[in-house]
Parts: sequence; structure tokens; C-alpha cells
Amino acid sequence: MVWFEGAVSEAVAKSKDEKAIFIVYLHHKLSEKQGETERFEAFWSQIDLGFFEVPYVAIRVEIGSTYFAQFASIYKHPVVPSTYFIGQDGKVIDIISLIEEIDGDIFINRITKAFDTFAGKNGYKSSVGASMTHEQKNEHVKQLVDKALALKQQKDLAESHQKEIDRINDGKKAAEAKEAFREKELKETAASLKRQKDEDKAYKKRLLDQMELEKRERQIDEERRKGIYTQPKKTPTAATVAVASDRCQIQLRYPDGKTAVKEFDSTTSLQALYDIVVSEKTFEGEFSIVSAFPRKEFVDLEKNFLDYQLTPRSCILVVPVQSAPAETKTTDIKKPEDESLVRQRTNIRSLPKDGNASSDDERTETWNGNSTTQL
Repeated sequence: MVWFEGAVSEAVAKSKDEKAIFIVYLHHKLSEKQGETERFEAFWSQIDLGFFEVPYVAIRVEIGSTYFAQFASIYKHPVVPSTYFIGQDGKVIDIISLIEEIDGDIFINRITKAFDTFAGKNGYKSSVGASMTHEQKNEHVKQLVDKALALKQQKDLAESHQKEIDRINDGKKAAEAKEAFREKELKETAASLKRQKDEDKAYKKRLLDQMELEKRERQIDEERRKGIYTQPKKTPTAATVAVASDRCQIQLRYPDGKTAVKEFDSTTSLQALYDIVVSEKTFEGEFSIVSAFPRKEFVDLEKNFLDYQLTPRSCILVVPVQSAPAETKTTDIKKPEDESLVRQRTNIRSLPKDGNASSDDERTETWNGNSTTQL
């Protein structure tokens, strides 16, 4: 079945020009899947009107559209769904609707009668059906319909089979994609767990090393306090070589136990580290920066981390500088003007022999506190 795709006015003009039978199919909105309209759709999908060799123009008009309103203004109270067969004079030849019981045979018979009526009024003689009776035409149309229906069923079956294949393939693809995603998640989870485990292990090792270092430092401090510390003899070792690294990570340890981690370019001078300690005001007073192990104070702050072999990471202690005790100012003790003052030396006192005695004589005689003069 071939439907005209243009406007209704164009379809009417074409039917006039070609002296064709005008067919108007009124239907519900296909999206509504209305039962009677779906039956009509099934009927029309099986019909090939080219068999009658009579020109026709067929249009579809949806209920509620502007064209439907125009049609209803001319042909009053149209039934939906239905099909109008209209002649050249504008009069209705036949109306097929589902008000009465309609099946495929009745539908074909009604179409055949409408075409025969139009052909007789307009002088058309079908070369195919000229020698056929009305019943023979019906039978021939039924055969064509059955053939079209068989082809449609075969096509529908093939499409259904292909859809099932596609569904299975899509299911397989979905399952494969799901499995691949699951494997990816498992791998990422395993990698994350391994990375976390390695980080925890490295962190634990750093803690143990730091605890051992602090323990050794406390032991050395205790030995120094008791005066029993002896400097360990240095054994010949290979020259220490700094590990070349673009970045250097420094862990600062303050006297109160607080820590901070800073990162620098390896070529940055230690002055930058010193300035950070000053600017953050974490520590008050003068200080020096010292390597944790081996114990070494960094004096030349113009050297960089690579020069001091601190890359790629090291621990630096912030050590307070003990200020020197202030010198006690001694005041000159004035010699008493009165030489008769008693000078005490422990429990021995000296007295002048007489007011005119010289100081030298005074120093040679002492008094032991028992009224006995000692010479």
C-alpha cells in the first residue's frame, strides 16, 4: 500500500488531475496503540491496490489534526477508525469501519466493490481483471494478500530471530564488560592494598629506626652525664655518596618532640631550611640544625642538601644553643682606713700589737682565740 505524503489539498488536486479514486484513512494516534486502529493497520499492510490497475490517491489523517477537522466539516460525523472511498464527484462510494464485524475477506470484498464501482463510473477497464468475475477478483486479491502476509510473517520471523541473536550477543557483551570491570576493580584493589602495605611497612621501619636512634642518643647522653662515654673508634668505610635526586625531603624534629616534614629542591641551600624554622616560630631562642645520625652540626648554611649528602631524605634536629653564663662582676674591696679592724681568717683572728706597729709585724703574730699570742 502506497500512501500520499503531501498535504491534503495536494492529494485532492492530484486525484482530480489523474482522475483517481480518492481514499481517506482516518485513524487514532499510533502511539496510543488503539486496538481498532491496529486492526486497520494490519489490514492495510497486506493490501496492494495496484492489482486493480485503477489510479488512486490514498492519504492518512490522524484524529485531532487540522486535516481531520477540515475533513469532518465536509463529511459529517466521521467514524474513527474508518476508510472513505470518494469518487471524482466528491461523493462517498463506500465507508469501511469496524462498527460492523469485519475480517480480512470482508475487507477485501468491500475494496473490490469500491474499485469496480469507481471504474464503471469513470470508464476504466482493468486488463488484468477484465475477464474475471467479481468473485474471481476477490479470490485473486485474497491470494495476493495471503502472499503478502506470508512474506510479512517471514520477514517478521527473520527480524525476531535477528533480535534474539542481538539480545544474546548484547547479553554476552554486557556480561563480558561486567566481568572485565570486575577484574579491573579487583586488580586496582589489590594494587591499592599492596601499595598501602608497602607504605605501612616503610613507615614502621622509619619509626623503628627513629626509636633506635633516639634510644642510642639517650644512652650517649646518659654516658656523657656519668662521664663514662667513649668515642667509638672509626672504622675505614667507603666514601659516602649522596643519592642524586631532584627533590630532598627533610623531617624536622624539635626539642619538644614535635616534627614537621618539608621538601626542597636538592640544590637549595640549608639557609632555606633555617629560615623556615625561624619564620614558623615553632621554636623560640637561638638554635642550630644538626643531622640526627651521624651527629653533625651544619655550620655552612650556604651549602645545599646535595653537598651535605642529605638527599633524597634525612632527619634534621633543631637543637637549642645554650647561652654562656654571665660573668660575675667583682667589686673592688676597699681596704679599711682603720687598720685596727679585725681581719678574720676562718676561726683565727689577728690583732695589732699596738697602734704604731707596722702591718708586717701584724701579719706575723696571730691570736688563736684562747688569749695566747702566737708568733
